[in-house]
Amino acid sequence: MAAFGALNVGWLGVIIMLFGTVSLFNDASYQSILLQLVPQTLLIHANVRLEQSDAVARISGPTLAGVLIAWVGAPFALLVDAVGHLFSAIVNASIPNSPPTERAPDNDAGKQIMEGLRWVYGHRQLSTLALNTNAWFLFNAVVGTVMTPFALRALGFSAVTLGAVLSAAGIGALLGTSFSTRAAQHWGVGRAIAVARTLYVPSLVLIALAPLAHHNTFQATALVMVSSGRFLYGLAMGIEGPLEISFRQSVTPAQLQGRTNATMRSTNRGMLAIGAPLGGAIADTLGFHAAFWIAVAGMVMVAVWYRLSPMYHAQFAQQTGSGAQISIP
Repeated sequence: MAAFGALNVGWLGVIIMLFGTVSLFNDASYQSILLQLVPQTLLIHANVRLEQSDAVARISGPTLAGVLIAWVGAPFALLVDAVGHLFSAIVNASIPNSPPTERAPDNDAGKQIMEGLRWVYGHRQLSTLALNTNAWFLFNAVVGTVMTPFALRALGFSAVTLGAVLSAAGIGALLGTSFSTRAAQHWGVGRAIAVARTLYVPSLVLIALAPLAHHNTFQATALVMVSSGRFLYGLAMGIEGPLEISFRQSVTPAQLQGRTNATMRSTNRGMLAIGAPLGGAIADTLGFHAAFWIAVAGMVMVAVWYRLSPMYHAQFAQQTGSGAQISIP
């Protein structure tokens, strides 16, 4: 559509909506199939490895994107991305797996959706985790929407520089996942996630304090501050990601894995749909810095709420729905 001059905001919205829909199917299945592929005692190790592979992609992807955009333009970069998704689909289709033997007795989709909602938002700790994560996604969407125009317009970054800065989050995530299991052993899973959610606050403060560019030339100080902020942001995500997913998988019966993951992902995506336009509106009316400071206040609220919640004292379940023990390697 870009090549033929047919791309506009309306069509872009439709395409992104479709992309979000298929992403939801992918995410729910991706997080549910793991229990069919590895022993439950290796659950955390497996999630750490998956998060590390994601971190490597976060490092290389933005850098490659920046180079491609500067070299051949954004549309061609999207074609490269499409080939990558196709390769991913082929690889995933080749994975042999045995579906769980426990099946839902009722195949009515509406009832299954309600059962997933009741399980997630009725569980004492999962409900706290879900609601707190919903709020995190709301403010994360504000940050994600504002970050690119802020860096390009206000800080004077080039596409290549922006790609390198965004890659800093991947480096932080790779390091964070390396310490994830140790953090759970030292603090417990609930406290380790609390530490991670606290780290988002200073990471955004660093970005919000970055000095603006003068005459479309960025300052080295801004580059260091934003890169450091992105690194801390990724570090926090790397620490909490494997633990949050493993905890959710460990306390959920096998027959509810798909519905639980779909519930969590769909409600989180709903927060993105609210936070993204909200972030854009705040940046347009109050400025980029105001959007970041509002996100900082939101992350403070998320961290304090989590600290005071039952999830702060959470530990991995000793018995799962299949009766297998979960241990921290």
